[in-house]
Amino acid sequence: MSVIETLTEKARVHLGVAGNDALLTLTVETTLDKVLADIHQRNLPRELYNTTAEMIGDAYRMAKTANGENAGKIVGSISSVTDNGQSVSYRENPYATAVAKACETVLKDYDRMLSRFRKAGW
Repeated sequence: MSVIETLTEKARVHLGVAGNDALLTLTVETTLDKVLADIHQRNLPRELYNTTAEMIGDAYRMAKTANGENAGKIVGSISSVTDNGQSVSYRENPYATAVAKACETVLKDYDRMLSRFRKAGW
């Protein structure tokens, strides 16, 4: 089982979420990326699996609250389309922005715990 699959399953249990959930998937991937960048490691140490799953749960709840009824839905991503000129314009997705902000907030909350896993460089 991959790290993402393991974290997703642990977060599902932590949150009581069943089935596919786009918000959970995005939160797992975003949180994992941010944790790895913060600790300057390419792979997540096993000792951080449960902590990262807790972080995912916290970020998920924060993002779900921020998005309300739109949580789990991709809304407002295309702002304009032209046919003959073949131009498509995208606007920032509020759903992805809420997840990113929630993950950053949670990362700050767990900073002291993550500090012992930080490496000076890659």
